[in-house]
Amino acid sequence: ALPIYNGHIYVLLKSGIVAYIGLLWFMLSVLTRSVRSWRHIPDAYMRAIVLAFALTFMGVLIVSIVEPYIMQLPWTPLIGIIAGINETVFRQFSNQRSMAVAQIS
Repeated sequence: ALPIYNGHIYVLLKSGIVAYIGLLWFMLSVLTRSVRSWRHIPDAYMRAIVLAFALTFMGVLIVSIVEPYIMQLPWTPLIGIIAGINETVFRQFSNQRSMAVAQIS
């Protein structure tokens, strides 16, 4: 058997179309939320982290065309950790924004 170098095809063949669509939905939703929301984070350090993680997600999706990074052991948990950190930052600053608006009212 020949090795599969395309990560997208690897996931498709090993897990099926439903799992592949779910993975793409997850990756693209994290990427689009990060790209749309990073400008609204007031802390420059956290804004840089979110943007760097968004670019990492984009890089993993692109590189997975020629190397199965999506399915490699070091990257699989890292993708989840990156998504969790980004979501934590978004929620932290959306809560702060909500509290600031409530204090003004």
